[in-house]
Amino acid sequence: YITDVQLWQGEAIDFNLDKFRQHIKFNNLALSHLDAFKLDFSNATESWLAKPKLRELPKRFVINRSVRYHGNYVEWVRILRAIAKDSIFVGLPKEHEIFEYTFEMKVQYYPTPEITDVLETIASCEKVFCNHSFPQALAEGLAHPLHCETFRPYPGAIFKNKQTSTYF
Repeated sequence: YITDVQLWQGEAIDFNLDKFRQHIKFNNLALSHLDAFKLDFSNATESWLAKPKLRELPKRFVINRSVRYHGNYVEWVRILRAIAKDSIFVGLPKEHEIFEYTFEMKVQYYPTPEITDVLETIASCEKVFCNHSFPQALAEGLAHPLHCETFRPYPGAIFKNKQTSTYF
């Protein structure tokens, strides 16, 4: 965990994570990071996060939709008709409010005040439905079943050939 942040004073840098910006030639930021450090792209299709402890959830599915990167309202409506009653929403309270307003459908809000809460919730559900967002990154990192709304002008988080992920 990050326990302290300070201004850089010229100390040696072991891994410059900003280096990926010189490698943005893929429609996937993870591949840009792998390319920057000359790592095998197959790493992107496997789990790269340790499985957390699991928790009992009140519903089978997890939904998250941030206020950025929207691309397919119609597919959300179709999905929600099938899963809304068996889903919980993780994210900021305002994201939840906007989600329910946008789709005129109630989904139970599930507070996740810490990053580990989001991770454990995602690992414990049957499938995640989201857009390009932090919960998507966690699901991809866990190689957890995921159905993700893409941002069509720049689909920067699609993992081709990943067995656990589908995109709309």
